[in-house]
Amino acid sequence: MKEFLVKDYLIVMNIGIKSDRIFIEPKDKEFKILYKLIDDLESYDIDSIRICQRHDCNKYFLKLTSKEKRYCSDKCAWIVNARKRRETARNKNDNIT
Repeated sequence: MKEFLVKDYLIVMNIGIKSDRIFIEPKDKEFKILYKLIDDLESYDIDSIRICQRHDCNKYFLKLTSKEKRYCSDKCAWIVNARKRRETARNKNDNIT
């Protein structure tokens, strides 16, 4: 067992050898999830990792198709489009008066 201090977090890991391969496994559940996520993300091209374009979201997502995708979810896309529609309607009403 090995301990690492990373930005005020103590990470306790099992480090060993299985079948001529070194394995590293965090002991804490949260770090196991993070370690698995990092391990999974290593298989993707860096260009497929995007940031949601909704200015108050900024979540990361994977763009895995050739289709254009700017938002992390349909909800974010809907919110952005609703804001644009309201702004257009507001500007239209301001021009009428």
